[in-house]
Amino acid sequence: MIEVKNLWKSFRIFRERKHLTLLHEISEAFTPQRYEEFWALQNINFHVSEGEFFGIIGENGSGKTTLLKLIAKILNPTYGSITVNGKVVPFLELGLGFHDEMSGRENVMLYSQLLGMSKSEIKNNMEEITEFSGLGDFIDSKLNTYSSGMKVRLAFSTAIQTNPDVLLVDEVLAVGDLKFQRKCFDVFREFKDKKKTILFVSHDLYAIKKFCDRAMLLQQGKQVVVGYPDFIIDKYFYSTLQESSSTHEKQALKGKIVEFQKKNKMPDFARIEDLKKITGIRWGTREIEITKVELFDKFGKKISVFATGDSMKIRIHYRKHQEVKNPVFGIGIFYQNGTHCFGTNTEVEDYAVSSIPEKGYIDCIIPRLSMWEGTFYLNVMVHDDKHYHYDWHNKMYMFNVIKPNNYEQGLYNLGCIWKLSK
Repeated sequence: MIEVKNLWKSFRIFRERKHLTLLHEISEAFTPQRYEEFWALQNINFHVSEGEFFGIIGENGSGKTTLLKLIAKILNPTYGSITVNGKVVPFLELGLGFHDEMSGRENVMLYSQLLGMSKSEIKNNMEEITEFSGLGDFIDSKLNTYSSGMKVRLAFSTAIQTNPDVLLVDEVLAVGDLKFQRKCFDVFREFKDKKKTILFVSHDLYAIKKFCDRAMLLQQGKQVVVGYPDFIIDKYFYSTLQESSSTHEKQALKGKIVEFQKKNKMPDFARIEDLKKITGIRWGTREIEITKVELFDKFGKKISVFATGDSMKIRIHYRKHQEVKNPVFGIGIFYQNGTHCFGTNTEVEDYAVSSIPEKGYIDCIIPRLSMWEGTFYLNVMVHDDKHYHYDWHNKMYMFNVIKPNNYEQGLYNLGCIWKLSK
């Protein structure tokens, strides 16, 4: 249905001329204007089968909209070829061609003709367009009285009446309210059931995952990978998090270490309870010393920003300075306001550590982060079975959790399963 081969697209970015004197102006008039060549897309290759719902994701400026405009023949490629079989309707800039001084009904007539509909088709579909848009009596009001959301609703309601074979859908539905977005998604389901071919550009990863059969990731005009939506979303999400994490990690691990004891001396228990309320401090007798703490994502990459529902591995590096028996390693997680969210250790989990080598590490694996989003502090500690503290790092580490969609609400993702009785 759609075949893209060796596609390249460049734009010329012209430099502004500076006219300092009359002589400069005269000389510039006979000099070709200088420009820089910007490659918006580089060597793009993919195909979309008939009836396939194909997603395209990537950060702003990665070339997604440019690619759709090339497929819609709004732009011409610099190199390469694009083959499309069937009638194409682009939902790129909905409302392009609308006139503010005309009524909504008059704009529907004009916009429908631009999309290739006949006058009889427009007349037959007018009632359905009005009903779907939800504009009611506003259909005969001037467009300059419409909100931006109303204009999008009118344009989308008109465009879906064209009965296309191929739909090119850009991130145009973000302007509409939630109710209208759901109506649009119902249309996508209907088109998918009818085996229409759809190219869908969106930052809504939930919609990409829900509707798309396959997806493609673009970064800085380059095709990174094509595959199943779950895999592509992970690639996109974690490549974005990896970039933000490098800056975050510099702040995350700079807790101020304060020594409260000399060797083999401990603050009393009451003092310890006060210390636990302080962020970024450390105490302990150091028979065993925690030398480093690392956080890893589900791909094994060191990072400090995670997605809700994904796994986290906490690696605690240690060095043993004296022989000890039955050491207990533990962690504690606190919300940024100090609320204690979770705590556990090897003793609680019935994971016996009778002895350890002189140096090494122990991993604490959290299979699924259930919190939705926020900044969290991490405690890491090692003590004996009577809670005599060898080394206690109190809220010295931080990590962020980001939820991948805006649909579920609350503090935690409880992973509900719905079952209807029969």
